[in-house]
Amino acid sequence: MTLTERARNVRLLCLDVDGVLTDAGMYYGPDGEVLKKFNTRDGMGLARLRAAGVAVAIISGEDSGIVYARAAKLKIDDVYCGSENKRLAIDELCAKHGLDLPQVGYVGDDLNDLPALECVGLACAVADAAEQVKAVAHYVTERDRRPAGRFMNEPVILSLRRIRLPGRLSKRILRLVPRLRMTCS
Repeated sequence: MTLTERARNVRLLCLDVDGVLTDAGMYYGPDGEVLKKFNTRDGMGLARLRAAGVAVAIISGEDSGIVYARAAKLKIDDVYCGSENKRLAIDELCAKHGLDLPQVGYVGDDLNDLPALECVGLACAVADAAEQVKAVAHYVTERDRRPAGRFMNEPVILSLRRIRLPGRLSKRILRLVPRLRMTCS
């Protein structure tokens, strides 16, 4: 199965947070408060993805009020924080949405994402992910996440969105898709 076929089959995209939707940094204030930096453009991309009929979920190992706040702003209802087993969260989401694993995409960056990445139809890793994560990914993003990048504008996500782009840009992206760095099995 090609990468484009995998992407077009996705009906649910699950995202890790730290290192995927953020720059992987945690900022601590003098009173111990934690801040995370999210990329606004990823938010716009997620909104467009949902508008194209793909559900979005967040699955994070961290249990953080910041993640819930960001999910609320993005209108993401399926949020799993403090998830020690991300594969179980995906199984619950599949049952809830009536989906099979090949219809799920997952984006991760670290070792705790491996069980989720190994079971889904479209496994994506960010450019600076752990080597073990990149090894199982069908797609590795072209851009580094520092500072938080524009993940949602990666060519594979554009094809997943099923969004028609204006003339020349659409043709340019379609020419890029076969040349993407990937390890499809």
